[in-house]
Amino acid sequence: MLIFGSKGSGKTTLSVGIATEASIRSGCCSYVTAVKLLSMFFERSENQVENMNNLWNWRNCNLLVIDDINPGRPVKGDIISTQLFYELLNNVDCGPDNIKHIKDKNIIWVMGSDDPTTLLEEKWQDLLQQIGIERSNIITINLDPAA
Repeated sequence: MLIFGSKGSGKTTLSVGIATEASIRSGCCSYVTAVKLLSMFFERSENQVENMNNLWNWRNCNLLVIDDINPGRPVKGDIISTQLFYELLNNVDCGPDNIKHIKDKNIIWVMGSDDPTTLLEEKWQDLLQQIGIERSNIITINLDPAA
């Protein structure tokens, strides 16, 4: 699920509410900011084995909320572009499983709206398809009234 909206539109509140309900029904959910997740991609395998016992590890949860991918209006431009996200996700030093974990996981991607001419929604949908998620499994919600 991709949730877009400008500052104060309720994107984080909505995503955390969905994750709370999911945790009641199905178990482990995890919340992480995009910048923190990008650093977690570089965890070494010995740390991953240790973290396998940690239910709240992003790789082990049933639902992952990735917040603050881009702040949205009034901030202009991408802080984390789809290209940068994919390069770090697919980095050889990260290990081969990061794409698999992202592909096989239920994720709420929380990001700010941007100038419509940048086609931000389409770029993130294309990225998800590039890592192997079928278009029919991608839900996009835009919380901006003008959208």
